[in-house]
Amino acid sequence: MTERELFEQCIPQIAEIIVEARKMSAAEYCTWKDMVLSGINVKATDFMNKVFIVIEKHLPALKL
Repeated sequence: MTERELFEQCIPQIAEIIVEARKMSAAEYCTWKDMVLSGINVKATDFMNKVFIVIEKHLPALKL
């Protein structure tokens, strides 16, 4: 499976994350993001950073 295929498969979960992240303050989001990144496998870090880029494009109110 390519990275793109994996991303496409994760779109529903990413959308759910965006909905939940919109309920957070900027500080809460940053804390949550740091917690997620610290708890994932090193091999997944690059992929997750790309996912966070997409998520943050949909969170303009956080001004990250």
